[in-house]
Amino acid sequence: LESAMLSTDVMERAKGWIAQDPNPTTVEYVKTLLKENDETKLSQLFPPARLQFGTAGLRSRMQPGPMGMNDLVVIQTAQGLVKY
Repeated sequence: LESAMLSTDVMERAKGWIAQDPNPTTVEYVKTLLKENDETKLSQLFPPARLQFGTAGLRSRMQPGPMGMNDLVVIQTAQGLVKY
């Protein structure tokens, strides 16, 4: 039962990401992963955590999701800095 819930959580995080991501290439990539039901890759891209701002700023692989460097993470980070 926990595995099914995690799967649902990952799917919901991925769908939420698609709704906000301005990059059509990464949107299509995530849509493909959802269509293929690739739970392994989706779980890697959409964990419950987010990329953290460290002493060197933001550093990560170029990939969709909250743990990667991508358009949406940059936009959200800039919005956070402005709000701060």
